[in-house]
Amino acid sequence: MTVGGPASKPRAMVYVDGFNFYNGCFRRNGDWPYAKWLDLSRYFRLIYGGFDICHIHYFSALVVPTHWNPGAQDRQLMYWRALRTLPDLTLHEGVFYQHAKTMFEANPPFAPVVVNKIEEKQTDVHLASRMLVDAFQGNCDVSILVTNDSDLVAPVRILTQELGRAVYVLNPRKKPAYHLMQVATEIRSVRLGAMTACQFPDQLHDANGVIDIPLSWKKQATGP
Repeated sequence: MTVGGPASKPRAMVYVDGFNFYNGCFRRNGDWPYAKWLDLSRYFRLIYGGFDICHIHYFSALVVPTHWNPGAQDRQLMYWRALRTLPDLTLHEGVFYQHAKTMFEANPPFAPVVVNKIEEKQTDVHLASRMLVDAFQGNCDVSILVTNDSDLVAPVRILTQELGRAVYVLNPRKKPAYHLMQVATEIRSVRLGAMTACQFPDQLHDANGVIDIPLSWKKQATGP
């Protein structure tokens, strides 16, 4: 890649920790249900207008259906289809492992209890590797990391302190992780207004047909 003239914007790659972003934005905010159908391409170009957004890397895993939320996987797959209509976005899939695990009660008598534990795997390592590779190969001038996961401190520290590169962190939670604050170039928080301004249309199309917004994500009209 070549850099343009003096007036050109710095080239940026975006790396989205999908579950951290979703849980931080929507599970903490009961009043944000109608911002989930988010067009990430429009969104990042709006809030990081000073950069030339080259590409967005979105890291997630397909959720395991549960009896208390049976439609979660279908909604996620519909959103993934919407994201895949964006030519400047790549969706990287991790996996969920479900297994029995012995844990201990929090209160006396602290008895062992066997629970069915669901864990997301591969996402953090894949994201960190992609971010470092892009920097080493000169694919971008700055990195934008969307997370509040302190597990990603190490790659951010390598980029900012050892390579002297800028890493801008977008935090989806109320308070940024302390250790990320120590190594990031800048941390800012998500804002509802920008998200609601960058929603996909209620209906999209891809090679497989129509992509409809999940009904529970659709803002219902009020009044007469």
